[in-house]
Amino acid sequence: MNDTSDHFKEVSAGLNLFQLIAEPTRPTLKDSSKSTLIDLIFSNRVDNITAWGVFELGISDHYPVGCIRSTRLMKTKSHKVIRRNLRHFNEQSLFI
Repeated sequence: MNDTSDHFKEVSAGLNLFQLIAEPTRPTLKDSSKSTLIDLIFSNRVDNITAWGVFELGISDHYPVGCIRSTRLMKTKSHKVIRRNLRHFNEQSLFI
């Protein structure tokens, strides 16, 4: 690794960011050992990521990367309902 890559890794680790993609995203057709990983996905909460990967579509010189982030629906705040039983309502008691 070169100094720039090492520095980038140190900064990422210092910010508590985790690199999810581990396979090359820019293939070299002549020599697969020279393929490089240049498209990255970082997360500080890996437990929120359910899947990630590299899609080898072959329509560009880079493979697209993607991830699926899990979401949890927020519970709505409960509403307190006040109601009165009007079964024994006496209209005359209002005017006293």
